[in-house]
Amino acid sequence: TPKKYQKYEEENIKIKNISSRKNELIIRNLHLTYKNNKGIKNINFNVRCPSLFLLMGSSGSGKSTLLNILSGNLKPQKGEIFFSKRGSEVLPRISYLHQEFSLINSTIAENVAFGVSKEKVDYLNLKKALISAEIYDYVFSLQNNIFEIVGENGSNFSIGQRQRIALARALYFKPDILLLDEPTSSLDKETEKKIIDTILKLSKKITIIMSTHQLNFIPKSTRVGVINKNGINIKEIN
Repeated sequence: TPKKYQKYEEENIKIKNISSRKNELIIRNLHLTYKNNKGIKNINFNVRCPSLFLLMGSSGSGKSTLLNILSGNLKPQKGEIFFSKRGSEVLPRISYLHQEFSLINSTIAENVAFGVSKEKVDYLNLKKALISAEIYDYVFSLQNNIFEIVGENGSNFSIGQRQRIALARALYFKPDILLLDEPTSSLDKETEKKIIDTILKLSKKITIIMSTHQLNFIPKSTRVGVINKNGINIKEIN
């Protein structure tokens, strides 16, 4: 057990920031089962920071449960999470893009800086988030650019564009760790490839943990954690 760590504690998540020579997220013995006996147990793995790490498994295997624990939405029954970053004791910022995300019937700006009062919106950071989500050029080709109305749940935009606006929302808050739950499940192949290309670019700068059912367009040597009833098996794409 590391001797030096700073404990971070919210209602549902405990992360310890430890001294290490490596930049990594360390998950140790996470366990959470529901009344129907579904859930996760014996989850142990490390994620290099920055990188892309995939979560796979059959439906109901616990991929979303694990993401919800990492995001703080669920409290594990046991286990620990460590975050190490050379030369820093600052705890990680985490953003979670749910599979069933929603957009409000308001401006692009209000959707990206969701929950931030208008007078406190950081517009420079908002533009950076749009650039990182690779939708900046399109937004600023619109008549009202970031003040364009997205429509009810983004109805004025394509599925791929809605996905990028939601991704920009997650990036607006400058996460160290970005959690993605099936971000390409409802996309056609062409749009899926473009979104994956964006995710791969982002994974050079931040840590991305993404659940998925498929490996389309994912490069070789990407690490994959396959969740099963006994724990998780770590593999590399080859």
